[in-house]
Amino acid sequence: MTPARPTGNCGTRWSAVETESFRLTKAQVERYNINCSTLTYSKGKCIICCCFFFPGMLSCSRGDLDRETVGQYVLVVRAQDMRGIPSGSTATTSVTISITDINDNIASFTTNNFEVKVPENHKLNEKITTLQLEDRDQVQNKVPRISISGDYSRMFNVETNSNKDGNLMLRQPLDYETMPVHTFTVEVREDLAVRTPENSRIAITTATVTIKVLDVDEPPVFSQPSYTFTVLEERDVQNIGMILATDPDKAKNAIRYSILDQDCPFSINTKTGVLSTVRPLDRELEATHMFQVKAQEDGSGLETFVKVDIVVQDINDNKPELVAEDVFVCENDPANTVLGTLRATDKDEHPASFSFSLASPSSNFSVKDHGNNSADIVVKQGPFSLDDSRDYSVAVRVGDGGRPLLTSVTYVAIKACRCDHRRVQTECKAAALRMGVSVHALIAILLCILTILVIVILFVMRKRYQKDHLSSLKHSGE
Repeated sequence: MTPARPTGNCGTRWSAVETESFRLTKAQVERYNINCSTLTYSKGKCIICCCFFFPGMLSCSRGDLDRETVGQYVLVVRAQDMRGIPSGSTATTSVTISITDINDNIASFTTNNFEVKVPENHKLNEKITTLQLEDRDQVQNKVPRISISGDYSRMFNVETNSNKDGNLMLRQPLDYETMPVHTFTVEVREDLAVRTPENSRIAITTATVTIKVLDVDEPPVFSQPSYTFTVLEERDVQNIGMILATDPDKAKNAIRYSILDQDCPFSINTKTGVLSTVRPLDRELEATHMFQVKAQEDGSGLETFVKVDIVVQDINDNKPELVAEDVFVCENDPANTVLGTLRATDKDEHPASFSFSLASPSSNFSVKDHGNNSADIVVKQGPFSLDDSRDYSVAVRVGDGGRPLLTSVTYVAIKACRCDHRRVQTECKAAALRMGVSVHALIAILLCILTILVIVILFVMRKRYQKDHLSSLKHSGE
């Protein structure tokens, strides 16, 4: 026991730890001039035993102080200087004894059963309810530990709040349709400084928790988090794949599907969710199409969206295109001279195995295919001259080796030049034809010219008809 605050000549404050006996030392009694005869506290537990001429000693007869029963004692001490003589001088003072709390009361649930209703869309890591505890100790001395039995500790957990009660938290989502009721046991433990049999007998250390899940109208749920389908380009496909969503609630409402992008080249059956193409696709223009599908419940109108990827697979639908370097022939080039190298490109995805050949016979030139997607234009025989009015060219056919095999024919113009002994050009005659003008391009140009001629002829004939018609009307009027 230690003095907490002396109060002048009037009294002294002391403190003692509950459940422990206490005693004032001789030095403490002498310091506060406590010389007294025997004094008994009114409740019969604490007494002062003093001797005449000797310092008194304040002590407790029993070690069963309980702060929760009596938290403070105030004693009046009388000191007399002439023991046994009534005329002796006396003095009194008060002694206040405050009992300090320790953790000697076990935590106990306030009830054997906790029941709570929780909507199935309750957010994770948020409090469901509070498991209230009863503990007579002061808050700073409470150290309860609440645990959940079995596998439910994965779905729920308990966190101690500032009042040392247990907040029941949700760790995993609830689902009314799967399990509408959860029942489990919670247990509270506490390491006490002093354990009393009375506490252990009356404490409720285990309780049953019942969670009743409330049904909430939920939006549709897709069978997959996202969908990916493949489709061949240039095809009209009526069944690319199916998007599937269901109502997770017991009502099982019908689902209607729609595509948000109005320019999407795909359509979806509103009832079955089957995807189909609206128009042929071109992989070379867009290899992957991405869009969202909406699933909406009939009645409630709740909706959910999912991402859909359509990968367009390549087919061999693009003809190869010839690529030629600067091709020229010198007047003095002998046979087998390489005039230039030919290569080809293809817009299709799959690697092509190009083949090169002459589309029409040539008396002066030949094409040598190396079998590695390249070829050379080679001199077959001369002579060549800048004074010759002819323009030199060869028609080269390129095949892509695909299925089906696609070919293209390109006319390659060959410049005629005078060269030095190192085959460096000193003077060249411009070629009339330029490389890259294919047969299809020439046909297209001719068709355009023919169309213009037809339009002009029709226009002239209409004007003449109108003129003759007006002339006949004029004569009939006369």
